[in-house]
Amino acid sequence: MSYADAALAVIMHLQTWIAHNDPGRTAPLAWEEVTSNLDHLADDEGFQPAKEMIVRAYFPEREEWAVATVHCETGGTWNTWAVNRAGPYHNLFQVLNGTLGHTRQGVIEAKSIADSAESQGRAWWRPWPNCGRNRFR
Repeated sequence: MSYADAALAVIMHLQTWIAHNDPGRTAPLAWEEVTSNLDHLADDEGFQPAKEMIVRAYFPEREEWAVATVHCETGGTWNTWAVNRAGPYHNLFQVLNGTLGHTRQGVIEAKSIADSAESQGRAWWRPWPNCGRNRFR
């Protein structure tokens, strides 16, 4: 799913919600309504396209890698409450002591880890040795 496909899925989801909860509304859906509802859709409703929009937005140069890595790290569930049984790794990117249940914060933590590795002269994908190694570098 591309960023545009994820955005379209989010828009359609919001339009369905609006039609159900505010049937008299005639105003079109504004982009600000989409972006302001992303965290709610991702965290409260667990809507994968919203999570994917957030992941792609924070990894613009590595969108496909980020999406594939999240898919691998969560076993395809995209569960922000995911915890690795083998260690203290949490959230979509399975970061050490990651923030559970909050998509955006977990992605920000992962982006910071990747940027830090790169600034230290290491491969940016290195913190994810199993899932990140060969994911669309």
